[in-house]
Amino acid sequence: MNRAHYYSGWFEGTFPNEYAEMLKRDITCNKSLVILDGCWDSHEAVMSLFAASDIAFEEVHYIDSRKSKSEAHELIVNASVILLSGGSDVPQMNFFNAYEVESAVKRSRANVIMGLSAGSINMVTHAISFENKTVTKYLGLGLDDFCYVPYLGMDDDGTMFSMSQQVDEVLLELSQKTSVYATCSQSFMRIKGGDVTPVGNVYLISNGNIVKK
Repeated sequence: MNRAHYYSGWFEGTFPNEYAEMLKRDITCNKSLVILDGCWDSHEAVMSLFAASDIAFEEVHYIDSRKSKSEAHELIVNASVILLSGGSDVPQMNFFNAYEVESAVKRSRANVIMGLSAGSINMVTHAISFENKTVTKYLGLGLDDFCYVPYLGMDDDGTMFSMSQQVDEVLLELSQKTSVYATCSQSFMRIKGGDVTPVGNVYLISNGNIVKK
């Protein structure tokens, strides 16, 4: 299936205009939105983002531990759009693993899969967490074969990101094994048909080199 994947940090209040317009073009069916959470009650905040961008769905389903695994799988497989919400990335991935979310998402009929913050981190194969100043590397859902990092800062000249020395070193080392995509605040990237569309400050880190996309 030629579906679109969206990667970004969290947005406050509304989606950026370009994000919303691109999303409206990619959402060819508005029947069912499925929000995958697992560790943070984000339903109200997520729905306000869609409402502010004038995007509505006939049905909205929220999946956390209150849903059974079988019910969750049925909803995911039949979703029009899947959104992996924000929160704490490692606990969220633990929930995804416990509910065997990966198999259901990969079988889904959804033509758009969106990640916000932790959800984006967990969409890829090579997930990495920097929560609580601890580096944790683990396997994500594997929807795309790279590592994704949101919330990077940017140097004054706009050509380089700037984080702590520890984080920089970890990402540069990881880039020797797999590509690392990173976005700054209010920036995002869309992948469809193997093509990456960067919007805003998006960086590719590969083999120790950093390139602004």
